[in-house]
Formats: sequence, C-alpha cells, structure tokens
Amino acid sequence: KTYQSLLRLKEARHGVYLSPLRLLALEVQERFLMDDIMCSMTTGEEEDIIPGATIMSCTVEKLRIEEVYDIAVVDECQMINDRDRGYAWTRTILGIMCPEVHLCMAPEAKDIIIGMIKECNDTYEVHEHVRDTELVFEHGYYSVEKDLRPGDALIVFSKRKVLALASYLQGKGVKVSVIYGALPYQSRKEQVRMFLEGQTE
Repeated sequence: KTYQSLLRLKEARHGVYLSPLRLLALEVQERFLMDDIMCSMTTGEEEDIIPGATIMSCTVEKLRIEEVYDIAVVDECQMINDRDRGYAWTRTILGIMCPEVHLCMAPEAKDIIIGMIKECNDTYEVHEHVRDTELVFEHGYYSVEKDLRPGDALIVFSKRKVLALASYLQGKGVKVSVIYGALPYQSRKEQVRMFLEGQTE
C-alpha cells in the first residue's frame, strides 16, 4: 500500500512522508536518495537536512503543520487508535495543508478515517490492496529450541531481551543479526544486509 503512494510522492515538487518509526523515515530517505531525489529526514533523534531537497521524510510527530505541501504520504494511519501516539495522526490528518494526501492504513482503520474526512466535507477515494504473500498464523506455543528455522525473525520487546536472545542463539551455534531501536542506523543496515545475503540465519 505504501509503495504505490511513494511512487506518486517521487513526483512532488514539495512533498512529505510521515512515518510511525524512525527506521521507516530513514529507509524512505535512503530509497529516494538512491533514485536521485533530494530528500531530507527528521525524527525525534536525528536530522539530515539536505539543501534543495524536494521531499521531507519524518516521523509523524515531526510534521511542520504550518508548511504547505503538494503531496503527502501518511503511513500506518491505524495508529490513530493508539492511546499514546494517536494524537499525532489526528493532528496530521486534520491539519496538514496539502491538496493530495495518501493515508495508508490497515483495513480496520478505514471507517474512522473516512468519518473524519466526511466531517471535514472533503473528498476521498479508497484503493484497497491485496497482500502478495499469504499471512499464516502459527497456532500453539512457539519453542525457540524446536521451531526455529533459518530465515525466522524473532521479535522481543526490550533491548535487554534482544541481546539475551542473540547471546543464547549464538551459544547454540546460530548466526544471528541483531536490531534494536538505539542501534545506529548504519549498524542496523549492515545487520539487515548480512541477513539478506545469508551471512546470518
């Protein structure tokens, strides 16, 4: 869903990409720069302002609400329902000054977003996308010892747990890539590259 919107954003004279995650903002900036589109980036932790950039890639809280854009892409709009951060999507959707706004979201957010648009007497189009690969849920308990296969991504919810799990797996002879929020972007990128190239499992 985001890919199609980013293709449109590349055509902007002055556009913005708004992300829930610092890593996504950085990835979009990098992708645009690789395509020779000048793109700045700002998050709560980092800023990379490129003179003459036509696109700004940022976390949603960093939107400059007073600025006028010609195309905007707001990612993961289902986050409007988040108790702690939902205000940022509400502020963005209602306040962004832009004639073309792409609101990318999971289907469960569609009704609330359409309701907001109608309240503003604005117009909209809905484009539904089909997942390219089937999402399969595992029913039952997952055991790292028995169920771990090459190519798996294990998600835990603290840096300490990430490092502990990586250490445990390395002790079992499993080559792992490690990514966590405070890891510098270049280090994160290198860990992903190693995984994609098969240097880690």
